[in-house]
Amino acid sequence: MDKKLFDYKEELTNRLRSYYVSREETDDDNLLFFTARFKSGEPRTGETIFYTVRLNINRASGGVEAREKILVGQNDYTLVPSFKNTKITGNDGEVFPLEAILEAIKTVTVSKGYTFTDLSKTEKEKKDDPQMAGAVPAYPPGGYQNGYQKKKKNNKIKIIVISVVVLIISAIIIILASGGKKPEPSSESSSKPAESGVLSTEPASSQPAASEPAASEPENAYLSVGVGKEDLGNIMNNQFYFATAEKKYYPGFDGDNNTHIYSANLDGSELTPIFDGFGWSLVVKDEWLYFAGNPGRQIDNTYCVYRVKTDGSKYEKLSDAYSYGLFIFGDHLYFLKQHPDYSSLFTLYRMNLDGTGEESFPQNAKQAVAYKNRLYYNDGSGNLFSIDPNKEKLSVVMSGLVDRFTISGDKIIYTDTFGNLNVSSLDGKETVKIRDKGAYDIYSLNTYNDRIYIGECDINSFDYDKYGYHNFISSVDFEGNHETEIFDFYSTGLYMNLVGGRLMVFEYVRGGNEMTGRIKSLPAGGGDWIIFES
Repeated sequence: MDKKLFDYKEELTNRLRSYYVSREETDDDNLLFFTARFKSGEPRTGETIFYTVRLNINRASGGVEAREKILVGQNDYTLVPSFKNTKITGNDGEVFPLEAILEAIKTVTVSKGYTFTDLSKTEKEKKDDPQMAGAVPAYPPGGYQNGYQKKKKNNKIKIIVISVVVLIISAIIIILASGGKKPEPSSESSSKPAESGVLSTEPASSQPAASEPAASEPENAYLSVGVGKEDLGNIMNNQFYFATAEKKYYPGFDGDNNTHIYSANLDGSELTPIFDGFGWSLVVKDEWLYFAGNPGRQIDNTYCVYRVKTDGSKYEKLSDAYSYGLFIFGDHLYFLKQHPDYSSLFTLYRMNLDGTGEESFPQNAKQAVAYKNRLYYNDGSGNLFSIDPNKEKLSVVMSGLVDRFTISGDKIIYTDTFGNLNVSSLDGKETVKIRDKGAYDIYSLNTYNDRIYIGECDINSFDYDKYGYHNFISSVDFEGNHETEIFDFYSTGLYMNLVGGRLMVFEYVRGGNEMTGRIKSLPAGGGDWIIFES
């Protein structure tokens, strides 16, 4: 380590001690990681605030990039400007504004001859760009890109106090209290009947092989034909392509830039719009296609839960709330549903396939899937839970580690809070880091044919002509070896599906004066791409 960098780290560490912020040890000389736990300075509340800041040092350019994370329990306040003015209380009772910490970091950084960039601020400016209105969310709902926003008109932010430690304790309490009996569900129930209302095609040679899902009692979430029964990553990527033995279904935009859900034969013939509007998180069962989306000619970001007859003859709204991550397991439709007051907060719900009997599961959820007769879901605060479908035997698989995850072949594949890629046993006890954080953050994971597919985004690459970010897809084996670059593209979001030997990405970019979407498809190992007809 050179003297300039050493002096910078020492002075910054000493300066932040005055704010009761501690430096954590890392193996990377070019990474600094600081953490703190505060109480709100307002005596009437005294909420616990978890604060972290990660500094990436680029010695070649002389720049320091800062990323803050501000959590109160499971709620992310990082991108809420007014929260930076919150008065916090240090160990000796001194009160100071939260924003003073980053200002101190900036002052020391500049004084030592480095340039300073607050990436949290940059990300918020991109998120709030008014021209993005009506676009597909830039990253999966519930991710850190979606800033915490209070919807009610009350200007005072109500803070939910649930720390990571409390989450773990609550899980233990649930297990002990149940005593083998089904605990009282913390759920909403509904017997409300459903509300009724009356893309380019691949060549035949590129179609997935047709194989009907097993007819026996399912162990895993219901999957598309052409997907291995233990590869669940499409569900985590808002599944935008779903195939049965005879048909395929996907969203697209027509020549007038109107959006539809299409059905077609597997060879691409008989392309037919079956729903006039947008939909993804697709899953087909018993002549119904279930999805999250909206009627209308453009994406309107409401993402309610619907189902439509596979022949397009009828559709029904099943849930009014913003939802994503749909999958069918057993006789229920599972989905992640937005909290009515807090836009960054989601909970795992399920309902009967006709839309009745809606109920929720414990804790919040960012991603969810069913595997080996267990439900796995993470909460957006690093915790990964597992629970029986009957809401029994809730366990904490990993605590404070998991950013995003998928499951394949009895393995949990996940990115940790530092951006590294890891593979773990299903119980979380045996974990191996297989890939260090790369140049860009990982926003998408999937698996196919014993390979892990990694989607990374350069969040500093926004192209106003294309109106998208530069995304990169690569793959590695389960040991992290033989990394292969596969595809790069521009889009406001990074979602990839793998079906029948094909990698598919949903590309959402500017099309004239409006946003437009299309699916690009290429061989899973890389090669020439084609565009789905719509």
